[in-house]
Order: sequence, then C-alpha cells, then structure tokens
Amino acid sequence: MLIEGKIDYLSPSSESKNSEYIISINGEKFYLEITQKTDIKKLRSGAFIVTKIRQDENELKRFLKTDEMVVIPPPYSKKEFESVRHGFHLDEYIRAFKAKIIEIKDDNKIILDRTFFYPGGGGQESDNGWLNQYYVKKTYLNAENQIVHELKEPTPKFKVGDIVEGKINWEKRYDLMKAHTAEHLLIRFLTDMCPDCTLKKINLTADKKIVYIRGEVTWEHLLEVQNKVNQTIFSGKTVKTYYRLKDDITKNEKIRVNWERLEHKEKIRIVEIKDTDWAACTGLHVTNINEIGTFAILKLAKSRRDADYEIQFEVNQKSLSEILPNHLKAVNAAYLLKTSPKDLTLRITSLLKHNKALFTQNKYLTERLLAGIQPQRVGKYHFYTVIETYLNEQALKKWINKVVKQKNVIILVIYGEKTSRVQLHKSNDIDIDCKSILTNFVEHVGGTTHFATGVIEQNPEKLVAQIRNYFEML
Repeated sequence: MLIEGKIDYLSPSSESKNSEYIISINGEKFYLEITQKTDIKKLRSGAFIVTKIRQDENELKRFLKTDEMVVIPPPYSKKEFESVRHGFHLDEYIRAFKAKIIEIKDDNKIILDRTFFYPGGGGQESDNGWLNQYYVKKTYLNAENQIVHELKEPTPKFKVGDIVEGKINWEKRYDLMKAHTAEHLLIRFLTDMCPDCTLKKINLTADKKIVYIRGEVTWEHLLEVQNKVNQTIFSGKTVKTYYRLKDDITKNEKIRVNWERLEHKEKIRIVEIKDTDWAACTGLHVTNINEIGTFAILKLAKSRRDADYEIQFEVNQKSLSEILPNHLKAVNAAYLLKTSPKDLTLRITSLLKHNKALFTQNKYLTERLLAGIQPQRVGKYHFYTVIETYLNEQALKKWINKVVKQKNVIILVIYGEKTSRVQLHKSNDIDIDCKSILTNFVEHVGGTTHFATGVIEQNPEKLVAQIRNYFEML
C-alpha cells in the first residue's frame, strides 16, 4: 500500500527505542525507524512524501518503508512534484488507482494529477488499460514531462476536475515486467560468455520480445545462456531498484550502463538482481525472479537494424506454449532421422553437408546433360526437348538463358517425379504467347509471353508429342 501527502510533524517516539519516530502525514499517524541512510533533515513539516507501508503483525503498528521512500522538502518545483506523481516506479504492482483530470487535449488525450500508467521507456512498451470504462490505447510523456493517457476514441463525458478510476492492463504489464527482468539475465550471461558482444537495443512488446546484439552469437551460446537463465529463475533471487550518483557508477564495473543515453543524468536508476546482475534501467521489473516462471529463446537471426543479431525470446506460459509443441516435433524428427534429440543438431549438420555434396554433383550432371542436347526441326522452329527427373535449377536457368539468344528457338522442359513441372520458352524473334499455348495442355499455368510454367501428372512423352504437333501446324 502506498501513502502520499505532506508531512505534518516528525517526533521521537516515547513508546519504544530511540531510533523509532512518529510521523504524521495528512493527519494520519505512522511509525518510522531511522537508519544511517535516512536523511532526517528532509523529513520536516511541509515536505511531500511518497512511500509504502508495512504492518507490524505483533504490535499492530503501521511503519513507513524507508528504503522505498521519496521525500521532496519544500520548496519544490513543479517538475519535482510531477515526477513523484508518476507512480510506476514507486510500486510496479499497483493495478488500479483514482486520480483527478487536470487537462484534456483533442477530446482523447487525458492528463491526470497522478498516475501509475507506465509511459514506456528502456525498450519496454507503454501500458494500456482504462480510465473508467474508456480504453487507454497508449501512454507517453509529453514535452512538459506529463504522462498523456491517449484514449482509443474521443469522449465528451470527461471534463477537467473529474475523478476517474485508472485501471492498468495487468496481463500485459506483468508479462513485460517478467520479460524485462529476464532480458537482464539474458544479457548478463551472454556478455559474460561472449565479452565482445554488446547490447544495442531491446524491444519488449506484448507480441514480441527482441534484443539486438552486436558481436558474434551462435545457437550453442544461446543454449547455454537459456539453461543459465532458467536455473537462476528457479533460485528465486530478489530484485530491487535504487538510485546512484553517476560518478559513483563509473567506478563499479559490475553495473551495465549505456553512457550515451544517460549522459545528462546526475542520478541513475539501478536494477539489481541479487548477486547476479546490476544494470541502469528505467523499465519495470518483478521483485523476485521466480515470478518469471520459465524462459525460452525462440529465434536467432541476422539483424536488419543497426546490430548483428536479433534474439527473440518469451517468458512464462508463452514460452511453454512455444517450447512444448516444438519439443515434440524435435523428438519426432530425431526418431525419423534415427538419432536422439540431444544429437539432432549433429545429425542435421551431417545431412546438410551431404545434401550440399549431392547438390554440387547434381549441378555438374545437369550441366553435362544439357550440353549434349541438340535441337530437332519442328516446322520452322529449332525445338529443344529436356525430360529428366532431377535437374539442377541453377544450371537449367543458365542453359536456357544462353540458348534463347539464338534464332527460332523453342525449349520444352519437363522434370520432376510424380507431378512434373513444365516450362515452355521461346527466343525473342518468335511472335507467339507461351502462356496461352501452354494453357491448352497443362494446369496451373503462370508466366508471360516469353516463358510459361505449369504442372502435369500425365505421361511426359504424350505432352511432348502434343506440343510438337502444335508447333508443326503453325
């Protein structure tokens, strides 16, 4: 539970030990344990305070949590005040709240006096949700550092001064909190394993979670990283956030920082996964990594952006939905290839090498076959006929492009097993339409006047005879 408001007074408690104080906020009394890190000078009358409350089960006292306390002593600026009114960093788990409308723009852009909607940042997509029954499709920070709640449709029912109930789409928010925390583990273990790899950017949305990496990454790396991430998740380590001075962070090599983006910041928000990772980050995270559930890497691909690789991943139920069906497919593939799932990659690698060798051999044999084919005179045309079960398409295309440069040339190619592919080509000097002609004899015809393709299931020799007869009669 959060408490916010102005401090009425702070005084030592006569009921307990010296380090315990009584503090009054908006007329309500709370207890506060002063530690060495507590700046008691800020806790004076008139200061604005936001913090969480914990209930003492034995003494039934309400204590303020000093480690998550935000205090702004008077006089404070509008910017300072508004930064505290943005509650997404104060408590990521708040799903609903009440607030007052202080500004409306274009009938669908609402600004509140306080909000817990996340406006996006750190590579994490913004929240969506509802204000009363009206859908908030996205939120963002404007030039005045205010969070704008953009409704899907304009509504004339809201007016400045109205009290509304904000409700965050928790399913999406919580999914991205888990994903963002898992991303920290992914990058920590990947960069430990591959020191030359660096994180370029991340893109975490409800549909896809992608990190963009500079450096060389392999599936072997990612398999080990995935195992380490899941083992760490199961350990149940805590996650906490705090602020550090930028000058202090430069002396601590454990903390991952993108200095280009934080050049003008004096204080930097740190997300710490206990004994594992420290990173400067503005995103939202879970408080214990076992909330992530499970983690799975789905895709490794060359990047089309300013990076070398894209790594796509998923967490929790979504990761299981991807993993389990593909796991069964992998087991079945291993069975078909007469190997075990753990040796499937080696088996496929071996087959790919064998396939490459067969491709090279097939290309060589196709080139030799085509070199020996001579045209026959059919009517006024030089008629080339190629009938073969297996043809290398690269070699075939190269041969056709060479032959059609001659005069009065017709080329008929039929290849394949049960269903044969048919190609009809002509030289540029012949005034016929290959596509129209082939349509008379085969199905699923495509192409142009210069060449056409189709398929047949009949005897290829019969088709050759029909097309030869057609050209003899032209």
